[in-house]
Amino acid sequence: MFDFDYEEYNVLDNLNSDDVYYALINANNLTNKPDKVVHPGRIVRTFFGMHHISTTEASKELVIGRPALSCFLNLKSSLSIRLAFKLEYRYNFKATTLLKIQLAYDIRKFLRSDNFKDSQ
Repeated sequence: MFDFDYEEYNVLDNLNSDDVYYALINANNLTNKPDKVVHPGRIVRTFFGMHHISTTEASKELVIGRPALSCFLNLKSSLSIRLAFKLEYRYNFKATTLLKIQLAYDIRKFLRSDNFKDSQ
């Protein structure tokens, strides 16, 4: 089991520290329009890289298909509730925090989309 401390941003050396900071701030304060948010797959992918965990190995440990996990890690699909809790159980991520980051990412994506601009 891995311990992941969200308060120690320096753990995520491969990510821009501002990205991590804004992801966590916006995840906890969704009333503001998030300007900068990272996809939770980027955070998980960085964690796997730091611990030399392959996508194949992680998919077996999480009991999820490798293609599905790969899509999430490559920012092509959203985090599901099921995967969030599997990540919490196996790697000590906080499922609720990952889901808040996903929500903040989705809100930012929507606010920048044509659907939002057309509705104003």
